[in-house]
Amino acid sequence: MASKTVEAVLFPGIRRQGPFRSSGQNLTTAGTYIEMASRVTEPVLLGLAVLAVRNRVKR
Repeated sequence: MASKTVEAVLFPGIRRQGPFRSSGQNLTTAGTYIEMASRVTEPVLLGLAVLAVRNRVKR
């Protein structure tokens, strides 16, 4: 029950199946946490890549 509350707070618009998964299968607990972690880290890594390119272009 608590994990569903945490997911609802962290990702209010995303159901457990996610917006891009069309198979309709539910994830395991580990899969859910991996997906949550990837949703946080992917934009961070993309931002760092943009900053790295920007830094190279400025020189």
